[in-house]
Amino acid sequence: MRQRYFPLSIESNKILVSPSDEHHILHVMRKKVGDELFFSYEGHSYVGRIDSVSPLLISLMYEEKEVNELPVDVTLYICSLKKDKNEFILQKASELGVKKVVFVNSARVVNHMDENDLSRYCARFNKIIKEACEQSQRADLMEIGGVISLKDMPSNEELKLVPYEMEEGGTASLIKELESIKDYKSVGVIVGPEGGFTPEEITLLKEKGYKSVSLGNRILRSETAAIYILSAINLYAEKE
Repeated sequence: MRQRYFPLSIESNKILVSPSDEHHILHVMRKKVGDELFFSYEGHSYVGRIDSVSPLLISLMYEEKEVNELPVDVTLYICSLKKDKNEFILQKASELGVKKVVFVNSARVVNHMDENDLSRYCARFNKIIKEACEQSQRADLMEIGGVISLKDMPSNEELKLVPYEMEEGGTASLIKELESIKDYKSVGVIVGPEGGFTPEEITLLKEKGYKSVSLGNRILRSETAAIYILSAINLYAEKE
């Protein structure tokens, strides 16, 4: 597998990487002068070459045409879970092509989060996202869009979905919505907390344009539900 990096900048055909990436390139991957490296920067993929290792100098060779991003912008609104589960979701959402994750506080959220909490976790969260985006060969880093309350949920995405365990009809409701996903430029998905959404919250989300869908006959954990619906979006969005 090709190791990919997100550089600090690309200017005048020179690629500048962070100290941690420099350490990884030279001491983990043990790259040498003349070796090629792969980079993602501002939504584009590039190939560079090591001209010197002391100091590390990398020159830009050419831009790659292939960009491994979803053809639709996906925003995941996730009701805040315990820290390790939030980290797990950030990792998997990055791998599954999500453009942005927003943390949401709802009635049954146990681990309420605010902007101060997010600031404390920011460095750790961004490290997880960067490594996951590099591993999955993405051209863009997934964003963290802050913390909001459920009542402040935006409604600007073109297709809006909420998995709900009380939705009847099995996965037919989800399939129905995803069969036309290529007609949309943006998708918003909100996944509830471990205790689920209250009926009043589902009503509020529907008023904001969210469509209630079923993920099958089994009750899933929040992190499982997030992976399930994001995987389904990938399947239909990239279907030939």
